Amino acid sequence: MILRRNAVIVALLVVCATAAVLLSGGSATALDVSSDAYDHLVAADLTITLSSDDPTGTVLVVVDGTVRSVQPALPGQVISLESVGMPKGEHDVVAALRTTDGIVHSEALRLAVWEAPVPPVMVTPGAYSGSVVPVTVRIGADTSRIRFSVDGKLVADRAVTPGSLATMSVASLGPGTHTFEFVASNPVAQTTATFKVTRLDYPWPTCVVVDKSDFRLYLVKDGFLVKTYPIAIGKPNTPTPERVWRIDAKYYTDPSGVYGPRKMRLFQRTSWGYAYTAYAIHGTNEPWVIGTMASHGCIRLENSDIIDLFPQVPLGTMCLTRE
Repeated sequence: MILRRNAVIVALLVVCATAAVLLSGGSATALDVSSDAYDHLVAADLTITLSSDDPTGTVLVVVDGTVRSVQPALPGQVISLESVGMPKGEHDVVAALRTTDGIVHSEALRLAVWEAPVPPVMVTPGAYSGSVVPVTVRIGADTSRIRFSVDGKLVADRAVTPGSLATMSVASLGPGTHTFEFVASNPVAQTTATFKVTRLDYPWPTCVVVDKSDFRLYLVKDGFLVKTYPIAIGKPNTPTPERVWRIDAKYYTDPSGVYGPRKMRLFQRTSWGYAYTAYAIHGTNEPWVIGTMASHGCIRLENSDIIDLFPQVPLGTMCLTRE
């Protein structure tokens, strides 16, 4: 009698345990959720497969614990769900089969969703460069790789981190205008950004170049275009001469005076050497004239710019002024 009662108790415990598994979402080995890839763009295509032993019921697609789709289901049915939208990132996807007996679920499917890469932004160089060019780009969102080409020739191809600053390469440029192309990609999409860069024409690897037509002074060192400064040049009746110079004298001047805080004297090339002239590169007490023809022939910079330029230009530096 005691043995029979114990057997009944054990049977009841087995039934209760089985029901608890079903109601709490136990795993059904026959139910399966799959996809054709790990990586997806914006949305994922999913396939829910039921075996002939699975009962009639309702299939729920659960993404990270949230129900995203509900479908009626029959034994042996294959359910195709196209473009199930998900936020970007990694996700766990589960198929749950709900019947009158409870709920069972599939093994979790891990997948990743991406958006199209945001185009990168080229930080350096600008519109002009020297012959040797350090190329730096800010990497956009949803980008895991950058491919960099100059005039169609591949220069660099590397993994990157979104939002980071990446130095792609140091490109060597010949004269003229060049096309810099960056292809930002992730496993499922890519975006292309192109920039035009013109090699600045200069006669010496280290020099100062003044382009009167665009009111700019360019500082070049060892083939690198170090910096560009806006300037003022001579008035039409007192123009800045177009010639070769050498900077052979440098002065600290009155910051409130007409020369601003610094002045660099331009010596003119002659048949016998370089001669002292009245022309100079200096600051100004009239900052509003920068970008215009305003001087008696000298080249004026903002006072903050001449202070920045002054220590970077040693005596003997060559200078070219041109139209």
